[in-house]
Amino acid sequence: MRNYYIYAIIALLVAGGIYYIVPNNSTTIAPAETETEEPQPSEREYAEVREELEQRPFAEFFTSEEAETKVKAEIAAQHAFWNRTLGFGGINNLSVSKRSAELEERAAAIRANIIPHVRGALAADMEIALAGIENAKEDNRAEALRIVHRIFHDLDIVLNRYSGDTTYFGVTETLTE
Repeated sequence: MRNYYIYAIIALLVAGGIYYIVPNNSTTIAPAETETEEPQPSEREYAEVREELEQRPFAEFFTSEEAETKVKAEIAAQHAFWNRTLGFGGINNLSVSKRSAELEERAAAIRANIIPHVRGALAADMEIALAGIENAKEDNRAEALRIVHRIFHDLDIVLNRYSGDTTYFGVTETLTE
């Protein structure tokens, strides 16, 4: 499991584009799309995986019931932010340097409102999201934020029953374990 985290972080930092983890519990990495929002091989409608995912015991990822409520609220807020910022082609027009302070605020919210209250795979997903934000800021490339958005998207539709776009990307360790 430890190798997975190392590969995931390395994958985010690979020069020449962002990578995503193939959701089959392997350490295989594959290049993500960099020019378009066309469906990835792992994309599918949430309805296809809903029954399986809704039967999983997610309480193990939270330090308490109170923490679960707080974390779920922050996941929804993060997802809403990434939708507004990157959705509907926003990723193509985003100036990372101009939004650097705002990106740091999002990272600080993850560090303060999520990481202290989660464990296991969910904590690993948050570290990958933070690495994506840092990568975007360092390289001044908005594309590195795509994985961040997809992590919060998948978590929001499963943990909070988000009912907007229900495309399921399968990019989180939490939901693919």
